Amino acid sequence: MKKILLLFTIFTLSIHSNAQDVKIKKDNILVDKVKIGSIEKKGNWLMGTTYYVKNNNGDRVFTFSKKYANSVLYPELIKYGFDALIFEDNSFIAISDEKYSQDDEEIAEYIVKYGLLDEKGVNKESVLKLISNSDTVTGSIKSTLEKESVLRKDIDFQVARVSKNYAVFIHKTNKYNDQKLVYDIYQFDSLENDHNDKTLIGYAEQKQDSEGKSSYTLFNSKGVPLAYFTSGLNGSRYFHFKPGKEVKRFGINSNSSAEVAIETMALDLIRYDNL
Repeated sequence: MKKILLLFTIFTLSIHSNAQDVKIKKDNILVDKVKIGSIEKKGNWLMGTTYYVKNNNGDRVFTFSKKYANSVLYPELIKYGFDALIFEDNSFIAISDEKYSQDDEEIAEYIVKYGLLDEKGVNKESVLKLISNSDTVTGSIKSTLEKESVLRKDIDFQVARVSKNYAVFIHKTNKYNDQKLVYDIYQFDSLENDHNDKTLIGYAEQKQDSEGKSSYTLFNSKGVPLAYFTSGLNGSRYFHFKPGKEVKRFGINSNSSAEVAIETMALDLIRYDNL
């Protein structure tokens, strides 16, 4: 029992001896009360914030800011943002630490965690090690881009049907994709609107936020996104991905039912020969 307590005490002391006290005081980065550099903040939450890390000589050595990766499917319209660490030569890595958030205290913790800076300046060995173990996009964005690359071949796919002039029918399913409710989109094969005589041409996903506001993404039958509608505090916005543009006038709003919103989007895409 005494041996177990002794080992526990040694282990606890080891943890505390390796822990470093990292603080920000008047923009200075202090590690165990020793200044290793400072942080300069530019911008704001609305326009975007950039943090410049300086060594003790006042030279900018690291930049923490947002970077963006263009969508493979719709590079003109869709960009995926991520937090990045930018080096003096403008090369950069994506910050993949799950607990990281862009503020001065988190940045200081990040720098110390990877040993990037001390009172003498930049630790080049630690920087190179971090670069070798990192990527230029986050894992989730990389996965999204890989999926888009696969979908790209079906970006123009349309299901063969009797006519594009007949009515469409929206069917609410019991299926969910990543907690988004799925609606199937059919086009009737005749003017009679016979439910036994229709063709599945695509589907839509409905996502609701904490306030009950809905957004809709419409896909062709191969899973390629074609249009997006959202409503929120800044009003409603509606996008066609092919070609990449925002639709300024449209017949749906935040009060439209899911079926009406999806039907309107589907008919728009059929009108532009995109579905």
